[in-house]
Amino acid sequence: MHVTDKAISRWKRGIGYPDIQLLPALSESLHVSVAELISCKKSSYYSNEEVTNIIHNLEVYKK
Repeated sequence: MHVTDKAISRWKRGIGYPDIQLLPALSESLHVSVAELISCKKSSYYSNEEVTNIIHNLEVYKK
């Protein structure tokens, strides 16, 4: 995925976030859904409304 250890360190510390285009590959590598990755919660099911809310909250947080 061409992600450096420094980038991952920034993600862990909340200083930076992965490019949204990396989310599918990251989620596949970690064996979680994109929704689980974004929300930092392991769940067996997320509704479309929950995924929409998670994405909306991320967009608001980035501003």
